[in-house]
Amino acid sequence: MFPVRSPEVISSHNRSNGESTEMASVYGVKEQGKPETMRRVVCSDDCMSETVSSRVNTIVQYVDDEFGSKAELFTPIVVRMDARQGAEFDATKSPGVYVFIDENGDCLKVGKNHLNASKRALEHCKDNTSSKDGTIHMADRFNSEKTYMLVFALQECNSLHWVLALEYYLEKKLNPKILSQRNG
Repeated sequence: MFPVRSPEVISSHNRSNGESTEMASVYGVKEQGKPETMRRVVCSDDCMSETVSSRVNTIVQYVDDEFGSKAELFTPIVVRMDARQGAEFDATKSPGVYVFIDENGDCLKVGKNHLNASKRALEHCKDNTSSKDGTIHMADRFNSEKTYMLVFALQECNSLHWVLALEYYLEKKLNPKILSQRNG
């Protein structure tokens, strides 16, 4: 779980314009037997529920366990869907993999984009991507305070092939309620 403590501040380098931006609410993910500072999850919400926090930690741990040192190519960033502004959200505008998570910690959708992960993720809301059984509609999640977008933002553009590998792995591991068209 995210430790209860004051948020730290880190910098994110925006590759598109070369500017650095400070991001608040950075939490360490404690790995078993390793110092808490090994992985960072950038989070825009200081009031994330214990359920969502636990799920985010679990997903990040899955990635770390499966990809080892290659997991460091990605920065995990969590943005609440009704709080898509500021440096945290701006940092998701890079190649990467996105995971929608609801208030129960359920994985709703996994996807990727080789240019701008959050833009592609939000297109699912605009297009109202839905589950096969019709119970989940992404348009309902667009401004939801109970839905989160976890983005694994790629830090090295020469490593784009890892985006595809990570998306494939997370879709199989998390079994989202809305499957990709190519897999569903």
